[in-house]
Parts: sequence; C-alpha cells; structure tokens
Amino acid sequence: MNRTLLDQSPEVAPLLVRLHNRHQLYELAKDKDPEARSELAGIMVDLLNIELSEREKELLADVVISIMRQAEKDLRQALAQRLSAMSNVPLRMILMLANDEIEIAEPVLRQSPVLHDMDLIYLIKSKTSEYWRAIAKRAGLNPLVINALAETHDEETAVALASNDNIILTDVAISIFVEMSKQSEELAKPLLQRDELPGIIGRVLYEFVGTEIKELIRERFPIGGEIATNQIDDLIEEMMAEEATSTPSYLAMEAARQAARRDDLRIHDIMDVLRRGQLGTFTAMLTEFTSLPLTTVQEILTQNSGYGLAVISKAYDITKADFMSMFLLTQRLRTEQEEDRIIGQQELAKAGQYYDKITKEQAEEILRESRH
Repeated sequence: MNRTLLDQSPEVAPLLVRLHNRHQLYELAKDKDPEARSELAGIMVDLLNIELSEREKELLADVVISIMRQAEKDLRQALAQRLSAMSNVPLRMILMLANDEIEIAEPVLRQSPVLHDMDLIYLIKSKTSEYWRAIAKRAGLNPLVINALAETHDEETAVALASNDNIILTDVAISIFVEMSKQSEELAKPLLQRDELPGIIGRVLYEFVGTEIKELIRERFPIGGEIATNQIDDLIEEMMAEEATSTPSYLAMEAARQAARRDDLRIHDIMDVLRRGQLGTFTAMLTEFTSLPLTTVQEILTQNSGYGLAVISKAYDITKADFMSMFLLTQRLRTEQEEDRIIGQQELAKAGQYYDKITKEQAEEILRESRH
C-alpha cells in the first residue's frame, strides 16, 4: 500500500509511527495489556478525526482496516465502541464492524450514524436475530427498517421495537405485533403503552391476555373512567359481536380514519381483516379506502349480485382475485340462514362477469355520480 501522502502529513505521520509501534507491542504482549489496547484504539480514533482530503481518508481507512483484520477480538470491540458514536468514519469500516461477531457489532448496529436505511435493511436480511435486536434499539428508525424488523416475527426484536421510545411504530408493525401479542404478554405490555396504538387494539388483545395486562389495558384505554372487569368483558363481547355485521364500532371507524390520514390503508390489510371474519372493521376500512359514505358501502355489501362491489374493485384497482374473495367472504351479510351462505357457481360466475365487463373509467364515472 502506498502511504506517501500520509507519511508526509505533519499531523498524521507521528500518529502512524505510534500506531505501528503500539500495534507491535500489542501483538507481542502475552497478557494483551488493556492499556496498550486502549491507547491503540485511541490513536486510530485520533487519526480518523484529523481533517484530511478524500484521498487521504481512503488511504487512512486502508491502514486502519488492515490493522482491524489482524486485531484480537477485544481490540475490535473497543474500537467498535468508540467508532459507533462518530459520523466521519468511512462506511466500509463501519460495515466491517457491523458484520463482525455480535459482541463487536452491537454498539455499531445500535447507534452508528454512518449506517443508512439500505445498509440496515441489508444487515437485517443477511444476519441473524441478535443483529436484528441491536438495530431495533436505534433512535429514529425509518418506517422501511421498522417494517423489515417487524416482518422477522422475532419476539425479542418485537419487544425491543415496542420498547423503543425514540421511534414511531408503523401500522404494519402494529398489525404484526398485535397478532404476536396474543401469545406473548412480554410483547403486549410495552405495545399497549405506545401512544400511536389505536384504542381498538386494546379490546382486540383484552381477551387473550392475563390479569396483569388486562389491568394495563383498563388504565391505558379507559372507557368512561373507572369500570369494573365484568363491565369491560361485556363491552368487549359487544364489540366483538359488531364484527359479525357491517356496522363498525366507533373505534373501528376512528382507527380506519387514522390509517387513511397517514396514507397507510392498503388493500392487502383490508383483505387480511376480512379473512379473519372482522366484518365491522372491514366495512370501516373499505369506507375510508373508497371515500364513500358508510351507508353506501353497507348497501353495496348487501347486494346479491355483487355489481356494486365490482364497481368499487375496478375503480380502485382491486384485483379480480381479491374482488371474488370479498364477494365470497361477505355472503353472511346478505343472508341470515346458515345454509344459504354457500354461493352457487352460477352466482359466482355472474359476479365475475360484472368485474370483467366494466372498465375502470366506467366504474369511476358511476362512483362520481353516486357522490352527488
């Protein structure tokens, strides 16, 4: 490696000499003297803090990386701790530490400002759960990174995210964590204390958790002040009964409005709710997704032909597969008799023909007229 530029620098040259000598001492010292390790790490940090040209920085990075590759674990650990708080460290040096053993990588993953969103997502995709948990403790995580962490479905990573007061959980993360919380009170506890958690989530979790978490739900989401446990149980039962109809509760409508305001209402989320049989919540979400009046959406869902549902689907680019699923899964809104809830092939084919025949432009025109 050509280090002429660095050797000629009045600031860098003395540090390079000390670095070389102390590194030799460190290598030779049988007891791996902590003092030598600390001084060696300090010199390397001092070098990185000197104002240099881009060319000099790259050459210096080569020197430091070369030493890091030969260094013992405890030196790499000490260096990672110091470099994790610095913003002027070359990315390749930080990535080298971030891909090291977790004891070395942890401080860098948790706080290095040099790592950007795509670096973090790459690390999430390529590393194991210990690395995810460290990243989950970072401040100011981007929604894309939060979603990537949530989608690992790792319980400890989820707890770390739910306990992180320096981020805002996305709707994707909340949706995943609510399902996970039904089997994990360790996750339910920090999740229920999040400010961004819609009130509707509390009642969804209530029936799955133990006494301690139920008490937390009562404190976090009070309804009309202090209320007895049996009254809350009655209220939950009443709310769950609403899910069997197309009449959404106030909380379901409010949660859908919040998601729409954040532009975070997606058809796959709406379909997931419908597949779980939550018809009230589905109706609320579809109402906000289409910006149609609630009464219009309810009327459309009760049409035996499926024509109105086909119009909505074409106007809002809902696929035929999702349209057919909606038509099938909302059948209980169109009949009270259990035996009539199976849709015949002829009805299904006719609904499919409506979807195929109508164009997006025609569907949009029909909806425009319906809003007047």
